[in-house]
Amino acid sequence: MVITLHRQDPVCWICGSDQKLSREHFPKKADTRSYFAGTQGPMYRTDATTQNEIVQGPGSDRLRWGAPICAECNNARTSSHDRAWDQVRAFLLTHWASVVMQGEFDLQSIFPSELSTRSIALQLYFVKVLGCFIVDRNVNVDLNAFIKALMQGQAHPLLRLIFADASQIHTKSKSLLSASQPRILGDATGKIETIQLLYVLRPVCVQMTYATQETSLRAIPAAWHPRAGTSIIRLGPPIGAD
Repeated sequence: MVITLHRQDPVCWICGSDQKLSREHFPKKADTRSYFAGTQGPMYRTDATTQNEIVQGPGSDRLRWGAPICAECNNARTSSHDRAWDQVRAFLLTHWASVVMQGEFDLQSIFPSELSTRSIALQLYFVKVLGCFIVDRNVNVDLNAFIKALMQGQAHPLLRLIFADASQIHTKSKSLLSASQPRILGDATGKIETIQLLYVLRPVCVQMTYATQETSLRAIPAAWHPRAGTSIIRLGPPIGAD
């Protein structure tokens, strides 16, 4: 299941440029290409309003957010973030059985050099993803912290990631590349306090959790942040288990 809505704005949501705009793929084109490598037959897209729509491949326009990004931000500014996720994705999909057995994995084994910088880049990839979601869905969230993090290459203080096993999600197909329906919570005045979005490349699941109160984030089991002071990421509770 891939959830995408299309809304085109005239400027890059990160830097404000109106030059050479494009829209970000989600799922990431490299994720889709590598995950379905060697798979025979068509790919299908399903969301809240569309069932089993055939898409032509990883580069399909049906697999894009509606949030515009300029060439500078999409390439020079955030390409290192994409590469950090590429490395982690490849490691997890290759070693997932042993990761689940141990209940954790070590970023040091994925990023043997520049661990701190690459760990921040990993989080910033999902900062970009969640920022694109917020713009695409026109969610009433202040984007300044997202923009600052991406423009300055600094970790977003209020975004945590939870990695979990999704092998028990029940579907007819063995392969599952999906984004969940978002979980958005607000206070009594309607101010949004929490956004949660699951991204699944079964058996791997990454949960993005944004919360306006950092104390709430600290209470989430296995929630990881690059400033946590450790390279060890513990797995969260399994997704889809009975």
